[in-house]
Amino acid sequence: MDSIRIFFKYALCVILIILIAGQAGFFLLKEVVANSGFRLAMGANADQYFAGENVSLLIGDSRMMDGINARKVSERSSNQVFNLGFNGLEIPDIIAVIRTFYKQCDCKVNKLIINAGSLEDYEKGTSEIERFMSAFNSELANEILAENSALRYSSIVFPLLKFNNEVFLRSLFYVIKGEDDQSHGNSYHFKIPETIMKSLTAKTKKSYIDETRLDKLIKLTSENGTELIIILPPHHPVYTENRKGFDSYLSEVRQTVESRNIKFLDHSRVITDGENKFADLIHLNINGQDIYSDYFYKTVIKGVPPVL
Repeated sequence: MDSIRIFFKYALCVILIILIAGQAGFFLLKEVVANSGFRLAMGANADQYFAGENVSLLIGDSRMMDGINARKVSERSSNQVFNLGFNGLEIPDIIAVIRTFYKQCDCKVNKLIINAGSLEDYEKGTSEIERFMSAFNSELANEILAENSALRYSSIVFPLLKFNNEVFLRSLFYVIKGEDDQSHGNSYHFKIPETIMKSLTAKTKKSYIDETRLDKLIKLTSENGTELIIILPPHHPVYTENRKGFDSYLSEVRQTVESRNIKFLDHSRVITDGENKFADLIHLNINGQDIYSDYFYKTVIKGVPPVL
């Protein structure tokens, strides 16, 4: 009996140590993340960077992340312009990031600009980005984790699980690097393969916008006095002219967005010469990014009508 009592006493001590270490480690890593220049880490700690400011936010998937150099745009603007775009970002992630930004920041978000492709939801369940943002937003944590009881209780007991993802590792990388990623871009140059026409016409392009979450996002931005703008960023001319169903897709997206009295801007054909400006059919490289960042600043941020 004594040996059993000793075993349980040591087991209890080990459990308590693990729980205390986990909680302490969680708060320590939150402080580390707060000093990161990674865009999503900065968004999660927005008041630290944008308190009292007027801000225009860009968000979306890799087409937004690679498409606009926010530092160059912000330097020309009277207000802060910040790019929250990230690879694979979909509308549940966008709502989590923007809700956290609003909650954390005593600032005015004038515009929220999103690329149309990220209004879809292919990855069901709680994403890494939602878990990461829930570390900084208790309301969000209660909601998204309520849908998954196993994740909810494990995150309460082991809060470090919220940082068990790529988003945290990128945040840590930018802490070490000591800079932000607002000038992110790539130098890839796209060479059109001979088989491209077959791939472009193999399947009709369709819109899969998550309209329920889009309405939720519209309500969120409206409550915070933010103008919501949906854009379709530049695509390679070979894509826009040959992708099966592209124009009907464009019309479908426009109708879905504009029927809700939200501004939709078609920038898909802004860059008419694809030579050395694209990393692939739908992503700009640095050369294309420079051109589009200038166009974006003039037409979206500054509000000058494009020359047709």
